[in-house]
Amino acid sequence: MTEVVRLLSEDAGHMAELHAACFDTPWDESAFRDLLAVPGALALGIVEDGRLVSLILSALVAGEADIATVATQPTARRKGYGRKLLQEWLSASVALGTERATLDVAADNEGAIGLYEAFGFTPDGRRPNYYRRADGTKADAILYSLKLDTSAGLGAAPTA
Repeated sequence: MTEVVRLLSEDAGHMAELHAACFDTPWDESAFRDLLAVPGALALGIVEDGRLVSLILSALVAGEADIATVATQPTARRKGYGRKLLQEWLSASVALGTERATLDVAADNEGAIGLYEAFGFTPDGRRPNYYRRADGTKADAILYSLKLDTSAGLGAAPTA
């Protein structure tokens, strides 16, 4: 059974474990606790059989939400969890008054790029050599944004 849940400070350890399974330079539990303590923080997760398998974490400031991280357990990918989580996050963010969403993604992360573009995110710029890989190489970050329709009270719908 899977469900979308709001993640809180007490979930920081599970969030850090998931992040470590997904990224070369993961955030630790204290980083998640700090981010969750920021006013306007919104974290959602997908729990499958009692285990956190996907998460999204953002902070809302002055009508703009910056998505700090999105992670899905490698063994849980290609099940639609990212799509479901992003849709739930967009709906919740619009309900909180978010007018614009921003994020960055590694230029070589084709799966994530496809997901964000399906939801209408468009590229705004690039940060050269932003991500550091475990093997010492670096990857550019592509900056994306999405204007949200707060008048409808709903987040964007995916185009694909």
